[in-house]
This record gives sequence, C-alpha cells and structure tokens, in this order.
Amino acid sequence: MLQIRAYAQADAAELLHLFTRAIEAIDERQYSAAQKAAWIVAAGDLPTWTESLQIDHVWLACEQGRLVGFIGLLLRPQAHVEFYFVEPTAQERGIGSALLTYAEQAAESADADQLSFYASKNSFPASRFSRDM
Repeated sequence: MLQIRAYAQADAAELLHLFTRAIEAIDERQYSAAQKAAWIVAAGDLPTWTESLQIDHVWLACEQGRLVGFIGLLLRPQAHVEFYFVEPTAQERGIGSALLTYAEQAAESADADQLSFYASKNSFPASRFSRDM
C-alpha cells in the first residue's frame, strides 16, 4: 500500500540516492550519458542536496516502509513542482500520478491559480499539469 508522508531532514541521503538511480536509469536515447552525469553533479554533495530540499513542501511516497518516490512543491510566487522522481523499479505503477495529485491538492488548498511543472522528456504523468486549476 502506498503511503505519502512529509519529508524529514533524516531522509535527505535516501532521496539523493533515489534521485541518482532515477537519473542513471533514463534511456540514453532521451538523455546522453554526459547529460545524465551533469544532472547528477548539479545536485551536489549531501549538504548541498539537503539545502535544496528546504522548500515549501516535500513529500515522500513509500511502500512497506521503502522509499519509492518524492516530489517537491514551491508555493511562492506561484505553485510549481520543483522536483519529482520515482524509483526506476517502481515506475508505471501510479506512484508518480499519486504524488502529482497530492501536489495539485496542496496547490489548490493554497489558493493557487496555476500549478506549473517543467518535466523531463520521460515524465509522462506531468503532461496533465501546467494548466489552470
């Protein structure tokens, strides 16, 4: 059963590992090895990564206590999904859609007029966003 919970600073290293696995698993027909390496390097070391998680909301998706995805939401100046990743072995099971729905509900609760999302080439559930709410 999928559970979504709020991020805690103790989760940072596990999120960085999931982020790295998700990037490395992207098909090289979509992003080259050099592009993926640059993306991973841009995340920085653990202190830099931890600092990047200090935004309005970060939620984790867990199955049986195991991290399977996460999403970060900025609410100012307008609602925007800052990052969104799903464990490669857990993709295509509705986890990403569940996280996006959670972010959409939070944006609506914050009276956001719009929720934007700059998605990578392989983020299919994100296609339903960047629209008026």
